[in-house]
Amino acid sequence: EQGFIPVTDAQIDLYPYMDMGAGEGHSTPFEKPVHIGDGEYRGMVNFIMAGGWDMTVYVQRPLSAPDTVLFQGFIVNQGG
Repeated sequence: EQGFIPVTDAQIDLYPYMDMGAGEGHSTPFEKPVHIGDGEYRGMVNFIMAGGWDMTVYVQRPLSAPDTVLFQGFIVNQGG
């Protein structure tokens, strides 16, 4: 069995984005994720409206090239 070494030194930033069409769109308030222990990071995104969103996650580790992950087209349902 091969284990993984938890990443504890990353700086993570987010960019939530909703495309409204015709070149228009907007982000939403969020808290940058912070390391909470054992390789886990926690942040919060306040999706201001239901619908389709994209989330770009930026990861920077010391002495490493920056990395970007894009989650496209996930749906946020209206709470209630």
